[in-house]
Amino acid sequence: MLSLAAAQAGAPTRFGEVVFSRGEVAGQAFITAQAEFSTAPPAPDEPPLGECQLSSGVLRSREIDAEAFGAEAGEQGQEAPISAGDALNVEAGGRTLLSLEASGPAYRLVDAGPSELLRRIGGVAGPLPPDAVLEVPGQAGDYGFPAFRVPLPEIPVFVWQSPDTLQPGDTLRWSGASHSAQARVKMLLRQGEGVQARNVICAVPDTGTFVLPPAVRPALSGPLQVVGSFRTFTQVTRQASAELRVVLEEGGLH
Repeated sequence: MLSLAAAQAGAPTRFGEVVFSRGEVAGQAFITAQAEFSTAPPAPDEPPLGECQLSSGVLRSREIDAEAFGAEAGEQGQEAPISAGDALNVEAGGRTLLSLEASGPAYRLVDAGPSELLRRIGGVAGPLPPDAVLEVPGQAGDYGFPAFRVPLPEIPVFVWQSPDTLQPGDTLRWSGASHSAQARVKMLLRQGEGVQARNVICAVPDTGTFVLPPAVRPALSGPLQVVGSFRTFTQVTRQASAELRVVLEEGGLH
């Protein structure tokens, strides 16, 4: 639990994070979703925005996959799970588009489908309409999270444009840049294989282009492989002592 001093200072004491991942497979646009609520604040993003980190050897799952990183961070932060009600709903035009039901400490998407492909992904058909709203019913009590009603973020679709093999001085490009301070693009580059591999992990503003910093390039020689590229857009809403983060994830492994 947070200290009395923190609560008196106006710092949040309850945290919620609802993550929507959008993508396309076999020509089918889809949305997956999950949520968690806790008294523990979210783990900081790694690497920090504007920085590149170098490492050697095989990448860990949290470095390779944005969803894996989010899951690990969430598991580490589950000091005191709290409830936001029986189900979270995304609504538009007077109808419910999708629901997330409580499943242990998390909320997970129900009624994925209707196609076999969507059921296998565990998602629903996308994209969501521009007027989609997240409804959090809320729950009273010491371990309850208050009700929220927030519009979902609406930004262009993220599409990686650069080839999967490039030189350290090349410009990396993607389309659908939001140019928003709420967005970050994480890219994973590799040189070599196995334990001898040299890895570069960067987190950069969502401007549509990026060049590796001069300080990083001397550590690299020859072409780099693009392992993955991800964008996250985070919308934070405060209400009394509660903070709700709505995250839109895109991208994946190459």
